[in-house]
Amino acid sequence: MNLGQTLNQASCGLAILLGISFDSGSLFASVIWGALGSGIFLYGWKQKEMAPLGCGLAMVMVSYFIDAAGMMSLVSVIILVILYWLKKQGY
Repeated sequence: MNLGQTLNQASCGLAILLGISFDSGSLFASVIWGALGSGIFLYGWKQKEMAPLGCGLAMVMVSYFIDAAGMMSLVSVIILVILYWLKKQGY
């Protein structure tokens, strides 16, 4: 067995141990929602506004901790609705 195969088996074993999903749908959703969340976070950072800063951080955290694509999308859309509501309230 060469080094590449050994590392591949070790990384797969670690992923199973940690419960990480390598499903293409969850990976795609994680990239999309994580990128959108980091953009919102950076907007809040530059504008010194707490609502986009917190919601952007929450979206990034959701993309890391929820591995089901549908649930991740649902929670991210709820966070976006909360951000919209907070901005309409003047925060």
